[in-house]
Amino acid sequence: MNLRSCLPGRMLDRYLLRQMLRPLLISLGLVLPALVLERILRLVDMVVAHGGPLASVLTMAASLLPHYLALALPAAFFLSILTAMGRLASDSEIDAILSSGLSVHRLVAPFVVVGLALALVTIVLSGYVQPHARYGYRAEVHTAKQAAWIHGLSPGQFFEIGEGMTFYADAVDRASGSLSEVFIHETKSNGDMVTTTARYGRVVRDSAHPDHLKFVLLEGRRLNSAEDGSVLEFEVLTLDRDFSLKATQFRPRGRDERELTLGELYHALAEGDGPVAPHVLSAELHGRLVRAASMSVLPLLALPMGMAAKRGRRGAGVLVAALLLVVYHHTLQMGESLVEVGRLAPGPVVWMPFAAFTGLGLWVLWRANGRSGRGPFDDLLASAAGLIGDLRYWLGRWRRRRA
Repeated sequence: MNLRSCLPGRMLDRYLLRQMLRPLLISLGLVLPALVLERILRLVDMVVAHGGPLASVLTMAASLLPHYLALALPAAFFLSILTAMGRLASDSEIDAILSSGLSVHRLVAPFVVVGLALALVTIVLSGYVQPHARYGYRAEVHTAKQAAWIHGLSPGQFFEIGEGMTFYADAVDRASGSLSEVFIHETKSNGDMVTTTARYGRVVRDSAHPDHLKFVLLEGRRLNSAEDGSVLEFEVLTLDRDFSLKATQFRPRGRDERELTLGELYHALAEGDGPVAPHVLSAELHGRLVRAASMSVLPLLALPMGMAAKRGRRGAGVLVAALLLVVYHHTLQMGESLVEVGRLAPGPVVWMPFAAFTGLGLWVLWRANGRSGRGPFDDLLASAAGLIGDLRYWLGRWRRRRA
């Protein structure tokens, strides 16, 4: 019986997409948490250094999810097609499908459709969701740095508690707000410096303004540089400056090109009078568009590479795919940098690598369209697999010699 009649077009498409879906979800499930975890560790260090609440780390990490999802999606999509086709090639299902009269062009069609859909998803993520999420992340970082001392006063550490004001205490009781051995140094706007020390103190909430705090200091001294270095001793002193529980307002969105949506980038580039230079806006706009368009080209390379990554070559296929995507990513990044500094137009340095990447995919797919013979990636993956095997052999031999 002819396999073409057993596998109608839609049934074949569903079968291929099912083979791709599981590796895609597994790849996203592995790559995305790894990227986010690295940033979470850095955020924890930042929040701990400023004495802020650790709960804010989760909010900041959630704001970065669209950014990391847009980064992980191309790699996960490419590897999922490579894995699915490698499994089908190892089980000789590809040979059976091609022997029925179907071409490689027919096999790649459902993956290209998925790539076009993911290109639209990438446009939504990088063009509209990510700019707002990035601004929210920066606002959260600003809030954590500005108001961290309120949530986490620690003994034996200096804290910036306001513009030009530094706080220190040997002992802090967060439950009662009691302080001991307090040191406060303030630099006023006119250049005068005031240094206050106290044996004891308390942090109290202002009854008239619940969102404000005040320091009540006991048994201390106050040195004012504007009064010829005179020292004032006091029994009780309430600082006449309020320390707000609310952080200062973060700047408006749009001062950075990565905080602008695609529509805002286009209008700002057309008007040319915004806070961001036009060539920087152009690099950001074309960079987002070319990365989204690249999603539809990935299947053209991933499918032939997956057909060549048969049993024993999957590791080599993953290695070659990773190198290919990294080189392409950094080529685009270098092109965007050249556009940002105003040296070149975005067409030659941003879209020409995309054109070359697309041309390579079309050429590889055309070479792989034959029903028999070696594909364009067979020799490359065979050499990579041999190199990996040699490395494993010499590494195992080195370990045995050390043991």
